[in-house]
Amino acid sequence: MTSPPTQPNSDGWPTSQQGTTYGDHDVTYRKIITSEYGAHPDNFHVTRNNDAVNITLTYPPWTDADNTRNQVRYVEVNQESVRASDGIRLHYDYQRDGFVVEQPQVKYVPGKEPNCLDMVETWIEVGFFQSWRFDTEESRP
Repeated sequence: MTSPPTQPNSDGWPTSQQGTTYGDHDVTYRKIITSEYGAHPDNFHVTRNNDAVNITLTYPPWTDADNTRNQVRYVEVNQESVRASDGIRLHYDYQRDGFVVEQPQVKYVPGKEPNCLDMVETWIEVGFFQSWRFDTEESRP
């Protein structure tokens, strides 16, 4: 992967800035991965904006139930730290028009090797977040 240029792109945001001032605020913004749009299997963008990593799925395959183009549908979030944690998985539910948060339920089963166990994860929905929840008539000017 080549490094992106450090000049503002067409929408005015810098494509690669670290610890610089942009407009009237300090910003650390960097495009990490920019993928092709459409039916491409790598249908996601990854950027860093200050202390947040932004992952955007570009047109996830909601009408392709079998995912024949092998596109990304889920974003898994984990941490690497001294504190153990199970991660979460996010995806968009088009029927309910919002994001679903899932956590893994782990089950240990006999492994292929003697005296070993394999871990099998089943993702269970633990939360649903309606899109545009705070975009109400009262919130508009």
